[in-house]
Amino acid sequence: MKNAPCNGWEHWYLLVRGRLVSLDELREKYRVKMGLYEEGTEK
Repeated sequence: MKNAPCNGWEHWYLLVRGRLVSLDELREKYRVKMGLYEEGTEK
């Protein structure tokens, strides 16, 4: 679908040390670091 809304967590990126990283990946790493859940258990 053209111009359809999208989930920003999956489609927005941040340049980290020369690499594009999705906000979803950063969010998961943050949650693991803070002890909110174990890696790979979301979704």
